[in-house]
Amino acid sequence: MKEFLFLAVVLVSNVFQAITGFAGTVLAMPVAIRLIGADQAKFVLNIVAWISGIMIAASGYRDIQWKELGKAFAFMAIGMVAGIQIYEMCSLRYLLPLYGAVIILISLHKFFRGERKKRKLPKTADYVLLFLAGIMHGMFVSGGPLAVIAMSDDVQNQNQFRVTISSLWVVLDLIIFASQMHQHQLTGDTFRLTLASVIPLGLAVWIGIRIAGKISKKRFMNLTCILLMISGLTMII
Repeated sequence: MKEFLFLAVVLVSNVFQAITGFAGTVLAMPVAIRLIGADQAKFVLNIVAWISGIMIAASGYRDIQWKELGKAFAFMAIGMVAGIQIYEMCSLRYLLPLYGAVIILISLHKFFRGERKKRKLPKTADYVLLFLAGIMHGMFVSGGPLAVIAMSDDVQNQNQFRVTISSLWVVLDLIIFASQMHQHQLTGDTFRLTLASVIPLGLAVWIGIRIAGKISKKRFMNLTCILLMISGLTMII
């Protein structure tokens, strides 16, 4: 039953992933940890996010913003090294509520700013946010919320943003996978559950890509904020 529920989580969360380009793992991780455990959840969801990223990026590869992709990768990759170490050293009892609180603050900030004209963040702030996003990605494969803030000023077109950030996950999640394999985290049960996740993942991406093309920028941003609030609350509860 727990594995069935996990596959349902993969389906629902990856519909959101296909729409936003980042929210899938952030939403799925808290529930998945409770269903199948932290290490297995991180392994399976990392592979799921990697495959999802490939599918979304391939669907709009002409819109990838390579300059922004390269900048985000450089700073997040450095942060990921620290994040992987923090995950191994610290208890989830403290890490999950802290990250949940950060996500809620981010979502509230974005939601209440809305469509008002605003100044761009200084470049230094973008770099710091990308580094912190890398730490979060190294810990829970879910650095999307902070990466969104850092990249959204420079990539404002909805589809360009979605495929660019999806391309970022393709590269970063491959690095995490290499680290997990080096630590011998792949087991028979994990491999079986990963294969089983491919079907709901494919269906979710197919649904999400079609919904994404019909959502306005305003609705897209509101949806993003709501997803962040939900994910933050699930990490604290």
